[in-house]
Amino acid sequence: MAHIGFSNNPKDRTDKNSPEKVRAEITFYDENNQKIFGAIQGRWGQTDQPTHIRREETRKIESIDFPNHGAVRYVDLFMKYPEDDYCYGYNNESYDFANYQNPAFVIPLKRFFVVVKLFGAYLPDKEWTFEAETNGRGDTFKIRKIGDKWQKKENSVSTIKKTPLLKKP
Repeated sequence: MAHIGFSNNPKDRTDKNSPEKVRAEITFYDENNQKIFGAIQGRWGQTDQPTHIRREETRKIESIDFPNHGAVRYVDLFMKYPEDDYCYGYNNESYDFANYQNPAFVIPLKRFFVVVKLFGAYLPDKEWTFEAETNGRGDTFKIRKIGDKWQKKENSVSTIKKTPLLKKP
């Protein structure tokens, strides 16, 4: 599972820098900046799993609050089993499919880009772009924020931690 941790730790804490009900949109692109699919609603790792709540309550898990004390909130991006050729986008809709593999979310490439946009009060109009690669069957994946070092875990769990949500003044 690939997920990104966003943190909110502004220098001066006010009631205007503690966004509430933040939701994420995730879009997947090829290396020519052509959309593979998306935008899909992001899944926040700190929320209940869809299988643990009633279907009519899923709106409650589509957003999350970002208190301004530095807590990290993780949004899931995609997943890959080593025995598969490709990665799959991952969100709350993935729970409706065997092994969480929504056929509409297959990423049929070995190299792709993930763009994350967050929406909520007091948030800047910004997007974060990540590059991901896999060698296919027998491999997991690696991911990096553009310009950063690759992150890779052999057990298919890669995490990019503490991406600043709000800039320090």
